[in-house]
Amino acid sequence: MHKVKNAIILAAGRGSRLKSLTDNTPKPLLKYNGYQSFIENIIKALNAKGIKDIYIVTGYLGDQFDSIANTFGCTIVRNNEWNEGNNTTSIKAAIEHLGDSIVVNGDVVLEENVFETEYPYSLTYVEKNKDIDEWIVNVDKDNNVLSYDKQGLGKEGYYQREITFITQELADAVRQDINSFDLNEYQEYLTLSAAQSRNIKFGIKEIKAGLVFDLDNQEEFNDYRATMFCEPK
Repeated sequence: MHKVKNAIILAAGRGSRLKSLTDNTPKPLLKYNGYQSFIENIIKALNAKGIKDIYIVTGYLGDQFDSIANTFGCTIVRNNEWNEGNNTTSIKAAIEHLGDSIVVNGDVVLEENVFETEYPYSLTYVEKNKDIDEWIVNVDKDNNVLSYDKQGLGKEGYYQREITFITQELADAVRQDINSFDLNEYQEYLTLSAAQSRNIKFGIKEIKAGLVFDLDNQEEFNDYRATMFCEPK
């Protein structure tokens, strides 16, 4: 088993699909349930598992993260290329810290604390779903990841849930590959290609549906937030 050394929260993006909601506030800092932000919930969940060494990769309106980093003792990593590529730029910015790391998007909703303190190998979190929104994960008979397909809309299978554990061995491989990798591509493709080219095991961790999810647009955000204030029937 590989003991978790640290966590890297990817929080550099604009969150443009939330339209005006992110004009003045980065998406991970929005109070999605009325009283705490996406990233605050993630940090608290990590802390509850004893994971205190946390790096927040910032870009868009990055200075706004300084307060929460100070509150929880996190380290800020500035991604100066955040607007020049995809989330691979955030992995590049934090590459020196990558190794036995949980990598999690800073805008996911955690309905339950799904983090672990140890993992058997590098893996990505998935749920079984009959109507996948975007990312579908294709696996072999041993549940090794074969490919990611971002065109998974409406398909049935494993839905990728934006949490990955990367062992030190795989982190070293990513470090070797990142400078020649297309920064406009997703970091998930980088991680998987680095694993497959070196026969490093990269599997899945299945969780129950609905425990980790996105609020991808303004309508979903407002609808979810409204449920936090509804009177019980």
